[in-house]
Amino acid sequence: MSISFLVNGQQTMDVRGVVQDSAGIGLAGVNVRLISKTDSLLTFTNNNGRFTFRNVKSYEFRLSSSLLGYQLYDDYYKLDPSNSEQIFVVMEPQKNVLDEVVVFAVPVVIKEDTIQYNAAAFKVAKGALLEELLKRLPGIEVDRSGAVRAQGSLVSRVKVNGVDFFGGDVLTATRNLPADIVENIQVIDDYGEQSNFTGMRKSSSEKIINISIKEDRNQGMFGQLTTGVGTDYRYLASASANSFNDDRQLSVLGSINNTNSSLFSFGDVSGGGQESGPSDLSSIIELDDGINRTNSFGFNFRNDLNQTVSTYGGYIYTNRKNSTEGSTNLTSVFQNNTINSEENRNSDTENGRHSLIWNFESNASSRTYFKVSPTLSYYSTNGLSSSTSTINNRYLSTHRSLDSENDVFSPDGDISLILNHRFKKEGRKFSINVLSTISGNEKKDRINEYRTNIDSSIINPMESREQLQQLLLNDQSLFNIHVLGSYVEPINNKSFIELNYEHNYVSNKNKHETFSTGNLQSSSLEVDSTYMKYAYQFQSNQIGFNYQYNDEQTSYTIGFGLQPTNIVGYTLNRDISTNKKFINFVPSARFAYKINKFSNLSITYLGRNNQPDFSQIQPIRDLSNIQNLVIGNPNLESEFINNVSLQFRNFNLRSGNTFFSNLSFQNIRNKIVTNRVSLNNSTRQETSFLNTSGYFDANAYYLYSLSMIEQVLNINISGSANYSNNISFINFRKNSGRYLVYTQAADISYTLEDWLDLGLRSSFTLNQTRNTLSSMIDNDAYTWTFGLGGKTYYKEWALSFDISQRINNGFSDFISANPTLLNVYIEHSFLKNKRGTFRIQGYDLFNENTGVTHEVMGNDIYQTRNNRLGRYFLVSLNFRIQKFPNMK
Repeated sequence: MSISFLVNGQQTMDVRGVVQDSAGIGLAGVNVRLISKTDSLLTFTNNNGRFTFRNVKSYEFRLSSSLLGYQLYDDYYKLDPSNSEQIFVVMEPQKNVLDEVVVFAVPVVIKEDTIQYNAAAFKVAKGALLEELLKRLPGIEVDRSGAVRAQGSLVSRVKVNGVDFFGGDVLTATRNLPADIVENIQVIDDYGEQSNFTGMRKSSSEKIINISIKEDRNQGMFGQLTTGVGTDYRYLASASANSFNDDRQLSVLGSINNTNSSLFSFGDVSGGGQESGPSDLSSIIELDDGINRTNSFGFNFRNDLNQTVSTYGGYIYTNRKNSTEGSTNLTSVFQNNTINSEENRNSDTENGRHSLIWNFESNASSRTYFKVSPTLSYYSTNGLSSSTSTINNRYLSTHRSLDSENDVFSPDGDISLILNHRFKKEGRKFSINVLSTISGNEKKDRINEYRTNIDSSIINPMESREQLQQLLLNDQSLFNIHVLGSYVEPINNKSFIELNYEHNYVSNKNKHETFSTGNLQSSSLEVDSTYMKYAYQFQSNQIGFNYQYNDEQTSYTIGFGLQPTNIVGYTLNRDISTNKKFINFVPSARFAYKINKFSNLSITYLGRNNQPDFSQIQPIRDLSNIQNLVIGNPNLESEFINNVSLQFRNFNLRSGNTFFSNLSFQNIRNKIVTNRVSLNNSTRQETSFLNTSGYFDANAYYLYSLSMIEQVLNINISGSANYSNNISFINFRKNSGRYLVYTQAADISYTLEDWLDLGLRSSFTLNQTRNTLSSMIDNDAYTWTFGLGGKTYYKEWALSFDISQRINNGFSDFISANPTLLNVYIEHSFLKNKRGTFRIQGYDLFNENTGVTHEVMGNDIYQTRNNRLGRYFLVSLNFRIQKFPNMK
């Protein structure tokens, strides 16, 4: 780098320079920044590597230059205006082993289906976990429950160095991995292992995150220990230990708490907590409905057995007890009447889950890859609930008291086999993937119900009483096998053709029995008429063809498939039997255009089948809820889904701004919908299922992230809209429910390194409902949310607050809560490198935390209020352990 300066009469100067590589060639597009007490300037080198800063006020400044693939250059200058001075610096290529001050210069790189974030470009507090780093990344949101969204889509799995960590569980990775061991974070549109191998994008993608660990942090040990006690008998304890030795990794995690914390979700992030943005600087306490007591344990192991075989996987266990008190208001609208139900309930539920996930990978040769992935799991639930409700239908009313107990046992076994082979001819490939599942679901319900029915249509109201005691037994078994085969043949070095085959077979058997003692005067136990054993098979075979073209900027794929489908259902004594056969034409197309290294555009069309649910197709009248009888339809046909999506992503290297947008449209032929019937002279209704046309939905999302002052002030503006034309039948009359949900949000984060974090967030949401049946209720509802959070540091002390306000408008009086939530804590760090922290935390200081939901489904308006964990105080200790080579 060569620097010269010119002083003018206003006591300012021009600073000019040249950036070169180790061969003395000028580098174009280098990010050059000049910072002083009076200046903060940014420019880029031209094609010859030259740059100029004009009217620089200070003779003392810090100058840095950065470019992807080169080490960051950073130095301090004190120039003498009376002397000519030149400094020559060569930018060295990026090393494989990175020192902590040597980082990739560009914060965001966009390549095909991947957005890569350079972790070093996003500063977090010392000792922060991965979750805090994710909150800093443009396009990524983390809510209180720990769920992660990237570009508006939920992240389903997390990998570490390209391998699933704890089976891909999101929360386990984000709340246990330290941020300072991360080199980069990749957000990937994953189309599955077969598509990743063949390069053919034939199915819809899922959002996953891959965490790349710094080279010098792949050997060492790290972990943490947290313990806390609080008012109202609150407690919290968790521990994690990780040992990394390149490809050999061992992690052990455990947690117990009754603070509704989800430190370890193991794929079960539960609760409907409010979403929060950067203002939510304290996320250890959650917003789950009810009060939870959670115990969790798990381990993850990875090792290379030899040069060609590796293994990885783990075991996880969770046990959760939940106690919830709530109330529900359900309004069911029909053409000539409205059924309204108000219910108060208490429930206690305990569920446990064991899961063993393992993988064996073999690269027997440079051309052949084989993977076996067995999974075993066992899930159990025991629940007790009691409720009282009043149901009104014009002049009819029912007062209902219900006590129930249920037990559920669900074993499950899966195995996945993948074989990939590359032939000697360049580009010729073969892949086969076989997935098989065997599962069971045994459910037992005991119901004791008392009902008082009142008919007020006469001068002297008529009253009748009923008692219903039921034992419901449901035993379901499922077998599924899914085979995917693909053969790819190159035409030339830019284009390929693929022949593919897909087989899907589902066998579902169900035994349903209801034992009833009948009314108050009956004491005999008898088998109800709903006793039935029913079997159901769905089978499809698809043969497809795809053509794909790729060059440096453009990629497109066009293809089609023919899919014969067969649905067979029958009772085991064969008195009811159905057999449906049909053929679908399944087209597909994808176009992707790489505008530059930081921007791309893609358009995708996909068609696919969706078979009926077992509960929708079995011809059994379900009496478990006597107020809403449900009966399946064995004549249902499978749905066919057409989906078109557009995605645009852009990162501006000069300004540091990012823009993401997604658009999608979906149309479903033979959509399976409900038909709700109000039963005559009662407060009951019956639900059945049928196929219809006319359903569609459209979704849009955008995010614009502005870096106003690098690492100091950032603004995120985002919006989303969902419009659906949902079809339902009310008393056999068709209704189109047109639902619009629109959200606009903005958040501002302000960070001064080492001492201050501030975040301000606001959002507006519109829920609009319009119906074609005049008897249905149209509705407009609005929700405003505001949040302000901050954290300040002084030496070994930290103070944090987080306040949020929710304002609801247009909802019924049942949902009148506009809660204000305030969390605060003060924290003291001690030990070397601040490895220990002592915290005093106050949660929900105004004691207004309440779970409120509002949903419109068909002809139902469903509103709930549930208790949540209220005000309490917690004192906690946290110890972090880190031991890496050459670490001080």
